[in-house]
Amino acid sequence: MINHLSLISDLGPNADLLLESDLWLDNCRKRLATELSIRAAEFDAVLKAIKYKASIQQNNSVAARIIERDEYGNAIDISIEIMPISKALKILNNAHNDIADIANEAAQRHTWNLDGYDIETIESSNIPKAG
Repeated sequence: MINHLSLISDLGPNADLLLESDLWLDNCRKRLATELSIRAAEFDAVLKAIKYKASIQQNNSVAARIIERDEYGNAIDISIEIMPISKALKILNNAHNDIADIANEAAQRHTWNLDGYDIETIESSNIPKAG
């Protein structure tokens, strides 16, 4: 014989799930399984990014967003490249075609400062350093 109180107690605050239809519960299970799979993949990517950034930073390099433009100044491609921070700063300092370039530079400088790079020292000495 099933102990009904034990079943309800086991579900705790989710005991109201017993009021849902089998179809609803199965759809909920599928949706949550999909969400968990997506979150697991995102989590794996974050762990990899942490590992890769540590390796990149050991070489005083950074990942830089590069906006490639055509002869008219229109953005035609955006890529991410790994390079020494001094090179990345030179590229960013020479790319002020529009608001996208300015925003890109500000965002990347902010990230690199948070990552411990002393941007002012690097630009004044042109020697890549990490904090």
